[in-house]
Amino acid sequence: MQRGGALQYLITGGTGSLGSALTLRLLREGHKVRTLSRNQHHVAELEAKIPSAERVRFSPIEADIRDVSAVRDAVQGVNQVIHAAAQKVIHQCEYNPVEAADININGTAAVARACWEEGVEKALFISTDKACAPSTHYGKTKSVAETIWLGSNVKRPWSKPFCAIRYGNVWGSNGSVIWTFRRQYEAGQSVQVTDPKMTRFHLRITDAVNWCLRALEVLGPGELLVPKLPSYAILDLVSVAAPHAEILTTGRRPGEKLSESLISDNESPYCAKEEETYYVLKPGEVQQAGGWEYTSSTNQWRLSREQLKEEIEWLSPS
Repeated sequence: MQRGGALQYLITGGTGSLGSALTLRLLREGHKVRTLSRNQHHVAELEAKIPSAERVRFSPIEADIRDVSAVRDAVQGVNQVIHAAAQKVIHQCEYNPVEAADININGTAAVARACWEEGVEKALFISTDKACAPSTHYGKTKSVAETIWLGSNVKRPWSKPFCAIRYGNVWGSNGSVIWTFRRQYEAGQSVQVTDPKMTRFHLRITDAVNWCLRALEVLGPGELLVPKLPSYAILDLVSVAAPHAEILTTGRRPGEKLSESLISDNESPYCAKEEETYYVLKPGEVQQAGGWEYTSSTNQWRLSREQLKEEIEWLSPS
């Protein structure tokens, strides 16, 4: 299915987990896709997954999002931009705070500037739960980037292409805790849990792709979409990923939250719309009284242990 005919997309961070999945999906639908990334090895891995008949519509660009001239060249002739590039590894952001801020903040500003200078129709920023009431340097940089992106509509008021989506960690992605638990369990070690009261939101990569494309369809200028997602308890995950394993509580890492937060109580007054499957926020425009929050611990939609077992089986089909 094509949305309004074939389009030209640019995906920054296009060789990452989300970017690759989006690229394959959009090429399959008949669109043209440019990816912008710095990793030649990941480009080669992505190209190997693209059917030969679709490669003619795929254009990988090697560049840094902080290079304003290169980004502007990449954006030329593009209908829609998906900005997924970021320094995402939390502890690396803490160890290299200037580099993380430069990539996540200045890089985002460069991409936004290129978008409004080149007149793109729609520009979607991929945010994170870490940007909501941030407690880490990574979260703080993404929070500022959110503000820069959505605020860029004032630079081009006749079009206002900028919108965003915010969600939590993608299930089974690189660095996911499920793989850590599995490695420890298979090595006969104790499974290390930072806090047994921890909860997290659940989102498959296929659903993340669907939500990004949905956001491009439904969002207006300056709007931020938050999907309604199921949650799970970390101990329930351990019980099915590492049954009968000894659990070692290690204590929370600096900045680590007990629960993921997608809408804070301070943001709830800006909720402009609630649909059956998602919320839409309009930051800076008060819409309601607020006084509520959307977190993985207060969420009523919980995955059971049996459902978590099915999700693990989905990651590793027999």
